[in-house]
Amino acid sequence: MLGRSVVLVAALSMVAGLVAAPGSLAQTSGGDDSGGDGTGTSVPAESQGRSSTTQHEPRGAVAYVTADRRVWLGTGNGEPTEIGALAGFGPNGQAAVAISPTGESVAFVRADGSVAVVADDGSGLEVVATDAALEAVGGAPTLVWDGTGDHITYVAEGTPDQVADSSTRSRSRAPGSNLTQLPDGPLGNVLATVNVSTGKKELHGDPSLRSVFGIAGSLTDPVVVVQTEIPGTDDRYTLALAAPGSDDFAPTPFSVDDPDFSPGGGFVIASGPSKGVRELIRVDLATITRETLTTDESICAPVVSPDSTRIVYGGGEDCNRLMLVSAEGGRSFDITPANTPDTASFGEAALGWTSDGRFVTYPECTGTGEDLSCGGPSVFVEPDSGRVLDGPEAVTVSPIRRALIQDIWVDFTMGGPIEVSQSFPISAEIEGDLTETETSEVLEATLNNGTAVLDVRLTASEDGFITGTMAVDDPEAGVDRTFAVLARTTLLGLRIVSMTGMWMSTSEMPFATGEFTLALRRR
Repeated sequence: MLGRSVVLVAALSMVAGLVAAPGSLAQTSGGDDSGGDGTGTSVPAESQGRSSTTQHEPRGAVAYVTADRRVWLGTGNGEPTEIGALAGFGPNGQAAVAISPTGESVAFVRADGSVAVVADDGSGLEVVATDAALEAVGGAPTLVWDGTGDHITYVAEGTPDQVADSSTRSRSRAPGSNLTQLPDGPLGNVLATVNVSTGKKELHGDPSLRSVFGIAGSLTDPVVVVQTEIPGTDDRYTLALAAPGSDDFAPTPFSVDDPDFSPGGGFVIASGPSKGVRELIRVDLATITRETLTTDESICAPVVSPDSTRIVYGGGEDCNRLMLVSAEGGRSFDITPANTPDTASFGEAALGWTSDGRFVTYPECTGTGEDLSCGGPSVFVEPDSGRVLDGPEAVTVSPIRRALIQDIWVDFTMGGPIEVSQSFPISAEIEGDLTETETSEVLEATLNNGTAVLDVRLTASEDGFITGTMAVDDPEAGVDRTFAVLARTTLLGLRIVSMTGMWMSTSEMPFATGEFTLALRRR
């Protein structure tokens, strides 16, 4: 069976191509992160003619970096505790800091270019890398955890030994094309992923070809969307993809900026040009469809809420307004606090959401680029009421982000002289078996939905085929038989792994054969 990371990269590449054409802690919510994300979406109270009768306080872990390079950790907008020091700043005075999804550790980039991890009580500081690219910090996210809290992905400095021999570079299959030697030039940044427990590190990318300046990591799947540019220039490439086990990027024709995964991994948002303005787009990774959510003079740093129902972003002229829109699209709402200066910037300093999804967080910033200046009390805005609360003084604010866990199902259909259609809820353990089965490994699982039972005994062979048996007991369909099967994996979209093939029954007369599909889905 295909490895999971290979499946994910292939699916994302396919998604990008189609779009371009027209136990760690987990959060749970009534919001649906499937293709129909956003049901029950709330918008600011005043826009609905209602008022909030209950005053909520910000909750969840929030990390801060202060102007004097200290690293703090607090709950909501409460008094924080110092857990680290000597944080590094990028050219615009922003820092890179992120809380692990478990809430047990905080990672940050230090002034010497090292990546440090410290426990939530400030103990046990450990340096897990020494090659972070400080010049990339601040412009876009450059430091992220995976959904388990086991790995950190960050932007690292490129070195000459990471440059691939031109003779090994892939060649175009187009008739008449030739590989031309690239001129010597500056080296850019690469992508690095480190296991915080073992210290094992993977590097992705060739610094002579692409320079990484921003990343967005999925909290549910082992894939990272990478923003790159031509080394030594500001000329951007289209988005690229990285996954475990591959030292290179998978380029896509997807020309957008500021990507962000929804916490459930069901969709990606990003901003791009559209007829003289900017548009906020959403790519549904289950149905592989693209839609425009809203347009504005500028759109910067969009971030999806923890329940995947709302999106906050910088909008207006030069991203000087704080805007909110439903994850389903529609009217955007200006939630910029009163007395915010016209020179305010919501474009470079990271926006965020408290883990309860009630408050938007950010540091007070003015100006753009190298003229960006941040400081003073951090800000917590409650969109539903318009209430604004002060937080600790900081130049960078980073709330915890966790995966939005959903039910996992196997959809099973048989066609031909025997017809069956059933869905089975499955455990995360069985999900891993279905998506990570290696060559010649046997998968055995019994699925029961209270009505029907599906007993699976499958083996993945070296030639990529899957063989074995499936026993189906479905009283509704009048079927209680065991079938021999021959199948291959196919891709319906990111996070949808499908097995399609032929079934055959020779145990009873008459002999019969037909087609079947077994698809893993989250919904």
